[in-house]
Amino acid sequence: MNACADIIENAGMTARCFNDFVCYNRRTDCELKKSVQVCYWSNQWNGSEYNTVDVINDAGYKLINTNQKWYFVPSKPNEYGKNVVLSNFINFDVTKFQNIKSGWNSTSTTYSQITGGNNVGAMFCIWCDTPSVAVDLSDVKELIAAMADANPTYFTKVTIPNTTVGNATTADNDTVRVTGPNLAALTAPEHTEEIVGIKAVDGRIKAYDVTPSTADSNYTEKAEVRIKIPAEWDSSKVIAFIVENDGTVKDITGKTEDGWYVFTAPHFSVMGIYEKAATTEVGGTITIVGGKEEVLTVDGKVGESKIGNPYDTQIAEKVGNAERGQEARGETPIYARQQDNNRRRCYIRWQW
Repeated sequence: MNACADIIENAGMTARCFNDFVCYNRRTDCELKKSVQVCYWSNQWNGSEYNTVDVINDAGYKLINTNQKWYFVPSKPNEYGKNVVLSNFINFDVTKFQNIKSGWNSTSTTYSQITGGNNVGAMFCIWCDTPSVAVDLSDVKELIAAMADANPTYFTKVTIPNTTVGNATTADNDTVRVTGPNLAALTAPEHTEEIVGIKAVDGRIKAYDVTPSTADSNYTEKAEVRIKIPAEWDSSKVIAFIVENDGTVKDITGKTEDGWYVFTAPHFSVMGIYEKAATTEVGGTITIVGGKEEVLTVDGKVGESKIGNPYDTQIAEKVGNAERGQEARGETPIYARQQDNNRRRCYIRWQW
């Protein structure tokens, strides 16, 4: 073990080992180099001769609390599942090292408390006893956060400052801005290829290939994005979009602020804004008698192509959307003709 430690230390790193064979067989000292830090997990495993943390501490070794009470083993939910580990974080802070008093007892809550210079940290471990078992990354993140929350004195939160970067050499010329942690630069060339699935008013769409970066690499996490709204657009109808990795397009709702559309991008790729065309489907019912025409009038101007056929074309047929002076007043008359001699209700739908 000392030879292995020499290789590690000669490379400028700190050598570490688990406690299993440190002062093994109840000895009070051993020949392992004192520069090796000991990751202490337990003093007992099926009748083993592992020594207690008190003895290893007294022997002069630096300790990292790797308490097996914090072991997350997805394949063993009853012993080492997420909920078990979450409860153990409450009972064992980073100063409490497991110390089973007699025999193997997986439910033991006894411990030795080590504070001061020899306690140099703590470690949360994930064990893949069964590699085929899937692990939810959100569970891992929750457990790491819970360990920090249970030990606020030792795990202090560092606030990373947000910075805003634009896609032009001067702020006045920006058309895209991104605000996120430690951002240093932004490229956002205009994307000129068609965005399939976008229904914009009169082609009013602005798309950009947005790539923010820090001093070290491209930034890929979520962040606030601002895109300049062209002056001639109706800002009340603007919405953002992003092209997902599979090529599908997803709308993102944001807000209008001082001539910009502001939204949160979940990641970075081609994204932009557009003035959304009306696509809401509405309908109405005309009651007519066979052989006659009746009129249903709706507010606003609806194109002929946006008016659907009657729900049941065996009952009636759509005659058309003729102009008889009403469109000038912002209304659209929709005409239908009954197919037989009975009084029927004919449902017609249109897109607004």
